[in-house]
Amino acid sequence: MHYKTRGIVLHYIKYRETSIIVRVFTALFGRQSYLIQSVRTRKPKYNIGLFQPLTPLDMVVYHKKQASLQYVAELKCYQPMSHILSDVKKAAVATFLAELLTQVLHEEVQNESLFCFLLESVTTLNETTTDSTLFYLHFMLQLCHYLGFGMPNPRNGGATA
Repeated sequence: MHYKTRGIVLHYIKYRETSIIVRVFTALFGRQSYLIQSVRTRKPKYNIGLFQPLTPLDMVVYHKKQASLQYVAELKCYQPMSHILSDVKKAAVATFLAELLTQVLHEEVQNESLFCFLLESVTTLNETTTDSTLFYLHFMLQLCHYLGFGMPNPRNGGATA
């Protein structure tokens, strides 16, 4: 069955001669792995640049609950991350955050609030004009709340954000 969803690329690995397996955190299904065929050919259907760390995608996917590897019917870039790709510091931060998310996100269920937080954070990193070298610290502190632990927020009377 076809599903339309948004996703954020965490990373990809090469598979056989011309394909890749992409790990994506999606709005509908959580963390999923997708097989993208014929990406590493002379005339690919999708540019390999679409699968850079933290790239937001609009996707139409086939989804089977029991399958560990899903398939993509269509995909396109939701929002270009041109500033992340052109700035070495932002690219390093994005790579670090993508690796961190790969290690901590294991749930394969819908988590709309976490997805919105990730998409908003990626957009903020892309659009920020100030020094982004400490962005990852702020991101990790906020991510802790979505993962179920964190420090109490004194402005909210001790409640976590």
